[in-house]
Amino acid sequence: MKKRLVLVLLAGALCVPAADTDVIGYHKVKVDADGRILPWYGTGPSQGYDHVLRVLWPFWQHMRMCPNGVPYYL
Repeated sequence: MKKRLVLVLLAGALCVPAADTDVIGYHKVKVDADGRILPWYGTGPSQGYDHVLRVLWPFWQHMRMCPNGVPYYL
């Protein structure tokens, strides 16, 4: 019971709205009127998703070996 209470309190503490002054990685956080995080790339979720796919696709298409010589697997 104590463990569950601690987890519930911790989850509540982590649900703090973001602010325009916050930074994630190296991107300034963009938020809506309710403090919910918005995509940093483009004007909507679909543009951000498209951007990520376009950046990652060449990595998947031209998969290289790990530094230890073993191939990557997804």
